[in-house]
Amino acid sequence: DSLQGLSNLTRLDLRENCLTAVNSLPRAHKLSELLLGFNKIQRFPPNLADRLRSLSVLDIRDNAVSNLEASDLLGLKLKMLDLRNNEIKLIPPELGLMTSLTSILLEGNPLKTMRRTIVSGTAREILEYLRGRIQKNSDEGDATS
Repeated sequence: DSLQGLSNLTRLDLRENCLTAVNSLPRAHKLSELLLGFNKIQRFPPNLADRLRSLSVLDIRDNAVSNLEASDLLGLKLKMLDLRNNEIKLIPPELGLMTSLTSILLEGNPLKTMRRTIVSGTAREILEYLRGRIQKNSDEGDATS
C-alpha cells in the first residue's frame, strides 16, 4: 500500500530484495519497466494489464515462478519479457499473440513442450512456434469433438 499514489512512476526496480510475492502493485499507468529479478517470487503478480497499461519491460528472471497463465500477460504491450531461470514448465500458446514482444527470454526453465533450439531462439521464432501451438491445439480439439 505504500506504493499507492505514485502515478508518475516510470521504472520500478525491486531486484535482489528476497521478495516472495508481489501481490499489490500500484495503479501506475506511466510505469514502463518493472524489474523483479533475483528474488524468490513464486506466483506471477496479478492484474498487471489493469494496473500497468504502459508496461513495456517485465523482468522476473531468477525467481521461483512455476505457473504462467496467458491471463497474466495478455493485454500488456510488452516489448521485453525476461522469464529466465524460474520453474516454468509450460508457456501458454496464447503468448504467441503478443506481437509487440521483441525480446522473450525463457532459458533455464524446465519447459516440457519446447525444444531447446526454440527456447534459445529469437522472439519472432518463439512467437511463431507458440502461434502454431494455438492452431494445433484447436485442430486437436476439433478432431475429438
